[in-house]
Amino acid sequence: MDTGFKARAFPFVFWIMIIALLWDTYDTFSREVIGYFKGSIPLGDINIEPDTFGLFVSVIQIILVLYGIYLLFKKKKVGGYWVVGVNFVAVCVTFVAFFLGFTAGPPLEYLSQLFLFISIWFIVLCLVAIGIPRLYSEKFD
Repeated sequence: MDTGFKARAFPFVFWIMIIALLWDTYDTFSREVIGYFKGSIPLGDINIEPDTFGLFVSVIQIILVLYGIYLLFKKKKVGGYWVVGVNFVAVCVTFVAFFLGFTAGPPLEYLSQLFLFISIWFIVLCLVAIGIPRLYSEKFD
């Protein structure tokens, strides 16, 4: 019988992972989708004027991330890759849209300041969505 600290900590770590990912998805939903209908998306000290392209990307991202969280809930390792991959692609598409001028986004100097925070967010996301299933690989398929 495996009664080590790692085995006892799994339920706590598992639920913290699921709750953190759901919280991040809810934050994305409230900023992007609800912000679209309010007329402005808060991003730090400034507000972005929303557009239909951003809403479209956000809705697809949220649906695919929720599918990845569902896979993690069912203890499938591939769910972590879905969560990280979808977020990475969605952020890349959004940044390309900002840089190409498809959206009424923030100025480029503000985005360069956000790069550090987005990088930290991706590191934490990778640790949570991919690191935990790898650490407990015996519990995940």
